[in-house]
Amino acid sequence: MKTQLRRILPVWFLLAVIVVASMTLKFDGESASFASILVAETSVLLAAVTFLLSRLEMRKKIQATFLNFSLFFLMSGTTYPLFKLINTELFHGDAWLVFFVSEYQSMLYYLMLPIAVIYLVLERIFQNVRIHQIYLAAFLIAGGVWVLVFGPYVIDPKYSYATSEIRDFRAIRTALNKLRGDGIETPTVAQISSIVEIEWSQRPYVGATDGTLEARIKEILPFLRGDDVGLLIMRPFWWSCFWMSLLCIPFIILCIVHQFRTDPPGGAYLEKMVCILLVYCLFEVLHNYAYTEVTESSKLMEIKNLGYYVTSIVMFSFLFLLTLRIRFVLSIEGRYYERALLSDASRVTRWRDAFDNWVLRQFMNAAELEQRFLIRQKEKTTKDDANDRSKCDT
Repeated sequence: MKTQLRRILPVWFLLAVIVVASMTLKFDGESASFASILVAETSVLLAAVTFLLSRLEMRKKIQATFLNFSLFFLMSGTTYPLFKLINTELFHGDAWLVFFVSEYQSMLYYLMLPIAVIYLVLERIFQNVRIHQIYLAAFLIAGGVWVLVFGPYVIDPKYSYATSEIRDFRAIRTALNKLRGDGIETPTVAQISSIVEIEWSQRPYVGATDGTLEARIKEILPFLRGDDVGLLIMRPFWWSCFWMSLLCIPFIILCIVHQFRTDPPGGAYLEKMVCILLVYCLFEVLHNYAYTEVTESSKLMEIKNLGYYVTSIVMFSFLFLLTLRIRFVLSIEGRYYERALLSDASRVTRWRDAFDNWVLRQFMNAAELEQRFLIRQKEKTTKDDANDRSKCDT
């Protein structure tokens, strides 16, 4: 344990320093917020702890589970900060390069998260399936959906500027400029719709409630203020992130239902980690949906910072469970239990961890249960003794 900590801690400390240094660098006169730095630092810490746990686990499937999350958190916490450091020093803050890397980093994030979650769920449900089969299923499910929602962005990095939202934005902006050139400073929606030329699709846009041209114009107009068009540019991308984070939810719920119905023996605290992951993914869904509803850049930053703080709380909860898991696998009882699961899991029951004990202490009276147990034993013994005495009398 100490040897592994000596190897991991210097690497974690170096990455943590690099993350802070790069995130505090100013780009376009702005530096990262404290909330975003907190999430990045927590991700790096989670990457180190999950990697350490993967080295301590006895079962290879569980090792792979924590290794998946170690790679996920490492990518999440270091990719963009490291790029920002290199970009600022070597490329002098190329705006297009920042946009592309940020986009592809998010795409990688929403590929690795479902893969790690789906692998965990399939491993807990299908315990007799081999590791490569679980990985294949996780890659096919997550990768298939990922290709559907992010395929256009992989083919064309500037796809965000060629969506129907931006085409409609340009058409409405042209119509506005024409009307203002004719002396109409504040044109109405009806006036804009009378001259605008929009390639209107047969499928109503998700934001246009009645699917009409007027509803579409009302939706686009708020983004004509200042730099708020950037929100419109990113809206389809955020919807893609929304669907990928939503993909994790039914799998986690399936795992929880399976755990509730069958209650199979498994590693301590793993089912609690699944519940924390459910909360984490639910907030990812909520955050991306909130981004698509924002029409002001200032509001977006407020929502992002709030989301960062909430996410950091969930991540610290996950970190707490990981430390409890490490303490368990290093204990004598934990090593014995893990060996029993490795040899024949059908001969052992689920381990009652600290949270289970807390629940029992809150809702059950241990003394009363012990008294009832003794009474049942006494009654059984008395009955047996009576039977024995009757036989002797006979």
